[in-house]
Amino acid sequence: MRAWRPALLLMALVLFLAWTDSAGFRQGIVRNTQACAVTQMLALPPGVDFVAIGSSRIRQGIDPQHMIQASGGRLRQPMNFGRGGRSVQRNFAILEDLLERGARPAAVMFEVDLDRLASNAVTRSIPVPRDIGILSFPALLATYGAHPDRPLVERLQNIALKVLVKLRTSLMYTFSGDAIGHHLLALRTEQAEATCRVPNYDVRLPEHVAKTEALVKHYDQVFGPSRRTAEDDRFQAGHGLHAQDELHYLNRARQVAARYRVRLIVTQPWNAGQPPLSGQAQARIRAIIPEFVYPPADLVRASWDHFFDHNHMDVQARRAYSGWLAQEVVRGMAP
Repeated sequence: MRAWRPALLLMALVLFLAWTDSAGFRQGIVRNTQACAVTQMLALPPGVDFVAIGSSRIRQGIDPQHMIQASGGRLRQPMNFGRGGRSVQRNFAILEDLLERGARPAAVMFEVDLDRLASNAVTRSIPVPRDIGILSFPALLATYGAHPDRPLVERLQNIALKVLVKLRTSLMYTFSGDAIGHHLLALRTEQAEATCRVPNYDVRLPEHVAKTEALVKHYDQVFGPSRRTAEDDRFQAGHGLHAQDELHYLNRARQVAARYRVRLIVTQPWNAGQPPLSGQAQARIRAIIPEFVYPPADLVRASWDHFFDHNHMDVQARRAYSGWLAQEVVRGMAP
């Protein structure tokens, strides 16, 4: 019996690693809405024809039901996979998992972080995001090639550290008891919610007002008193480690979408009071991201008074943005 113990332990370890690397498990490694996130992946309804992937700004800014109406019925089953916090590696993991599990939407909206794309910040070492555990092992190991200009030893150390962070996160999620509970809930659910909304997230609190006013004041200082007619022309592609990371996951997303013949739409929502991107800035973005889409400047300006906090649109702005997006998706669909 003792001779079998090492083999049994090895088998248990392999099974644990396989389970924690499954799509349903990894989707639970998110901030808030964990149960809904797992259910969305494991109980995905059939016939999904549009998917939005990104931060809480995507989650709060896109209304799947209104997209159905605004598309004139061309879209029948849109889904919003927005999650709290910006995370391009999480966006990529969601996209890859969805397509590998059989989803074939006509288009996928993929959020990028323009601030990180423009970053030239000097960091001591390659970043290790705290939610790196949402990546599968193959995708995690592939990040070795994200920074080819860094020394070999540093890249290997970075991969080892990411694996350790992934294992630690998996252990914490497992022993919290939530992993099994979220899976059981997903198995009992016939069809996932179209959006993982946070309860009372649209309630405007005094601190929301203060933050919004502070952000608008900041934009007034940067763009002057003509902010309502000014445009933001500041984007320049960066070459720092954060910019390289952003481009790595974007390129991987592009490859996965091409493999499954799914149209990729890339964008980033704006903040309350933030001037629309200028045509020149958009051209510089499209030089590195041809799939980048952005709404008309008038739509951006009209939204400023319809944010419930400094980052998130209220119902009126959400409907306008969703309506524009529906038309953008329909234009790229086959007749």
